Amino acid sequence: MLLNDYDMEISLPACSPSAQTVIATVKLSDDIGAILPYLNSQVKGDYFDPEGSILRFSHEGRTFTIHRDHVGIFNIANAGEARDAMDWLKAFVNETYERRTAIEPSYRRGVELNPLQIYKLLPGTNCKECGEATCFAFAARLLKEEIDVSACAPLFGDGYPEKREKLVALLREAGRL
Repeated sequence: MLLNDYDMEISLPACSPSAQTVIATVKLSDDIGAILPYLNSQVKGDYFDPEGSILRFSHEGRTFTIHRDHVGIFNIANAGEARDAMDWLKAFVNETYERRTAIEPSYRRGVELNPLQIYKLLPGTNCKECGEATCFAFAARLLKEEIDVSACAPLFGDGYPEKREKLVALLREAGRL
């Protein structure tokens, strides 16, 4: 077992104290830096920095930012959900550690995405066919992996082949497809 225990603090996002989600800051009992390239090979990571030992990825709508001795968990509703997310991560880290001899580590850096990058590659029609009020709202949900890119019907029609190709390539490069 690599990761034995952790201490967690829950807080509201500093930029939005009225937010409906909380942030979990987790201090790890053990240094897990050496396993990060193995974890990176097992997830569709948004971003990996082998020099700084940082891995960021999303799982089930939650975003995990893992450092060698601490973790940030975002897009969680409450302390119970944070504990569940961290328990999942602890099991995932330990299972990956146990299987590490059979896993090819990945040092692929990925691409840090933001909603504006995605929005610029959408049709920008605010048609609502995807169920979102605006294309920017769609971009934000796509970034959180709460919706699939194929839900944007106009993008996959005849009118936007260049934007579609660029967006699909960007999502692939970021490990999202």
